[in-house]
Amino acid sequence: LSIDVGTQSIRVGVLDIRGQVLGKLSKPFTLFNPKPKYYQQSSNEIWKVCCDGTKELITRLKIDPNQIISLSFSSTCSLVILGENDTPLPASPDSPSDQNIIVWLDHRGLKQSEYINSTNHRALSFLGGKISPGMAPPKLLWLKQHHPSTFNNARKFMDLSDWLVYKSTSTPHRSVCSTTCKWTFQSTATPQTLHTQGQWDDSFWDQIGLSELKTNNYSLIGESSHVYGLGHSVGSGLSEISARELNLRPHTKVAVGIIDAHAGGIGLLGTQLPVGEEKNENKSDFREELEQRAAFIFGTSGCLMIVSKQSVNVNGVWGPYYSAMIPEMYLTEGGISTAGVAIESMVKSLSGFGQAGAASFEELNVVLEELARSRANADEDFNVNKCRLTEQLHVVADLQGNRSPLADPEIRGGIIGLELGFGRNKQSVALVYYATLQAIGFAVRFILEEVEEARGEAGNRIKQLFLTG
Repeated sequence: LSIDVGTQSIRVGVLDIRGQVLGKLSKPFTLFNPKPKYYQQSSNEIWKVCCDGTKELITRLKIDPNQIISLSFSSTCSLVILGENDTPLPASPDSPSDQNIIVWLDHRGLKQSEYINSTNHRALSFLGGKISPGMAPPKLLWLKQHHPSTFNNARKFMDLSDWLVYKSTSTPHRSVCSTTCKWTFQSTATPQTLHTQGQWDDSFWDQIGLSELKTNNYSLIGESSHVYGLGHSVGSGLSEISARELNLRPHTKVAVGIIDAHAGGIGLLGTQLPVGEEKNENKSDFREELEQRAAFIFGTSGCLMIVSKQSVNVNGVWGPYYSAMIPEMYLTEGGISTAGVAIESMVKSLSGFGQAGAASFEELNVVLEELARSRANADEDFNVNKCRLTEQLHVVADLQGNRSPLADPEIRGGIIGLELGFGRNKQSVALVYYATLQAIGFAVRFILEEVEEARGEAGNRIKQLFLTG
């Protein structure tokens, strides 16, 4: 059984031993937005929704809970704050204590990220040269400076996927994926080891003003010996209390947590890989093929995952992260802060303008097909004709900064090329929708070109792009 916690909903799925999906469902939860750039969630609400969704799906599929042999969690890289006895602590001064998660897209730590970047610390070289306000260190520094009561009373700061595993098992272990990619842990993991080899950089936390986090071997953010490699089970599995709440068997195996996009990266990069005798189980061949692939995981934001045998530094692109997604390979993680949410925002805002009326994506796709046929040029391919519908209309979809490769959270989006009467019919809405899709396509291409340039002539070129959403 697998649970994925997104930005505004969870997804629960049951799979058989061959990986076939037997059933799945989605359940919403609350995304709080108390002020601009502030986004918060409740860990209590998320856990309740996870329990309700699990019980509902198992009942619907008429599965005996004893048949569930393992449980895994993926989630967004959001910051969970816990006090004494794991009580939730408020994420901002004016919020109730129940709102104890600072969400990944929260940019309250913008000034703190700028300060951290001004240090030019060596840890930033694993982040494309700049830390994002969406990562943990700027958020922790913001809490210390603007909400000291929560910061000083906190007993655990956890990435959301790690908290879900902790809630399930009562074992305070962390994932090499979350700690390396979002918290600056330096991984040297190998797939044979349960406990990841790696360490925190003391000088980084000293230099940015968070030396308190080093106390008791970094117990607040995760001792080095508590950072686990992917693919392992945690502790004794599901605790008695959590098993009761989920209606599952106690001691069911629980996997080390993983960030949602990275779970998608594993699934996509492994698609149709030759295995067994076909490749003579030659791992070097396997890694060679992985190097020639890229995975784009499309959600509220978008993540482009690329792995390499050698460490590759790309300006403005996160990584290289060792063994943070695929064991013994370096991960380069490009990102688009507003992908799905940019499309949704454009369509929703324009659909309510003038006389256009509400429009579904299905309707807009039909409108685009009709427009392309009406302007068809017999000498050109139909898809080329379709692309030219927007040759004078351009969208910048960076509605909340550019994550990669410009690494500038202050960049904003825009539309260029509007005509008189825009928004008064579904044709104009469809064209802006299409131009937004193209903008995201160009953003992916921009990142791919930067990665290939950094790899140089000796590096493998990317030959396949896999997408999911």
